[in-house]
Amino acid sequence: MKGEAPSAEASFTERMLGIAKILEGGKYEECFRKNAELTQFAYVLHNEDWILLGEVLESIYLNMAELVGTHKIPADVKAAISEKLGRGLEGAVRAYDGGDELGKYRALRRMRADATMFQLDAFTTYPER
Repeated sequence: MKGEAPSAEASFTERMLGIAKILEGGKYEECFRKNAELTQFAYVLHNEDWILLGEVLESIYLNMAELVGTHKIPADVKAAISEKLGRGLEGAVRAYDGGDELGKYRALRRMRADATMFQLDAFTTYPER
């Protein structure tokens, strides 16, 4: 006997949480690719919340991939921001999953701000390769 297929929401949540684990490892290009697939999934379902989440995350992953690829950032510093962004993504997924409208905004704002502040600090602190 076959079990029931997971709902679209459950699948989306599970895959986003999987990206959070990859994100904590600092693999931004992989996060981008997997996230782009989820953004397309959100588009097919016409889920505006998921589309927004996906688009904001894509920009973060691309920015971070470029930054860590072009600047000599110490491994411990890279690990710290990756872990912070991974925890932020887990919080965002919980807010989206729970329908917390204000939490959705706060989670995205925090992740984007953390990434941007790290980028701007890194531009002035760490030399280019």
